[in-house]
Amino acid sequence: DPAVRPRVAARLTASGAVEEIAYTSKPPGLGAALPTARMTASATNVVESAGYTLVSPGYFRLFDIDILRGRVFTSAEATAGAGVVLVSRATAASLWPGLDPIGQTIDVALVEAGRPDRRLPRGSVRVIGVTEDVATGALTDAVVDRTCVYFPADAQTVPDLAMLVRTRLDDVTALTSAVSAAVKELAPDTPFTVTRMRTLLGLAVWIFQAFSLTASLLDGSACTRDVGG
Repeated sequence: DPAVRPRVAARLTASGAVEEIAYTSKPPGLGAALPTARMTASATNVVESAGYTLVSPGYFRLFDIDILRGRVFTSAEATAGAGVVLVSRATAASLWPGLDPIGQTIDVALVEAGRPDRRLPRGSVRVIGVTEDVATGALTDAVVDRTCVYFPADAQTVPDLAMLVRTRLDDVTALTSAVSAAVKELAPDTPFTVTRMRTLLGLAVWIFQAFSLTASLLDGSACTRDVGG
């Protein structure tokens, strides 16, 4: 619930155990690829089916994502729904090969699959920063995103966002309990779930290792049959 998020964030920040709080429309490592929208680049008129995500300004600090050029959008810009975006290095190279992406604009069309995403701005948005390339899909894909456009998201107004909390301490269990206690106290009727990123990544690694072991066993059986036959 957007109305609950600021109060929970304030409670967690006051505890002193939280290093960073951020929000995103798609937490990384959950398996699904980024949603895409049809985007047209200024200067080059390159049309790309580009992946996108909505994030708060603190998202880049929380995940230690380097800003290679330009800057991150401010909280004021996120609150105002300003028409500014950051793009990944791969996106910049795809849309403006050989050109400086800072100050360029992107014309955003409708989402290509499913219902329109009403959280996205319509019309042109201006590029203010370039990030390093990262992976937001399944860990087993082992590839960075081919394209990624970051739109600003305000935690108090944008629906369907996940709240990300990074702790200063090694005791993740204590932080999980603190998040649960804060939500239950401040908004007892609000449904929510708390999931550790470590748990999500651990599950992905386990699945990857299980499939690798199965493939190795199958390969070994094939070799045995070849030798015996």
